[in-house]
Amino acid sequence: MDRNKFAEFANEHGIKFFEHEELSKHTSFKIGGPAEIFAKPENNEQVSAIIKYCKEHDIPLLPLGKGSNVLVSDNGIDGVVMYFGNDFGKIEIIDENTIYCEAGAGLAALCN
Repeated sequence: MDRNKFAEFANEHGIKFFEHEELSKHTSFKIGGPAEIFAKPENNEQVSAIIKYCKEHDIPLLPLGKGSNVLVSDNGIDGVVMYFGNDFGKIEIIDENTIYCEAGAGLAALCN
């Protein structure tokens, strides 16, 4: 992957990202090597832009919520890891059998 082109794309769209971010910092088991690119979208438009960019450039894309119960190899992840943090933490009880939960919702908050 051409990291310079991804940097240009991310800067054009206001997307925060890091190169070689250790995924152990973002998983509940505290394991996992580096993500080639660790992108942190802040809204749905940025999410869509990342998905489109990765598809157009044939770049592997891994969505990652809060990292609960995720095992990541110490070798890391090639391509883009799209992290859904607190900006995507909405939880809504629809009815007694249905809960709407975004990818960045914490497991403890969901259980409550």
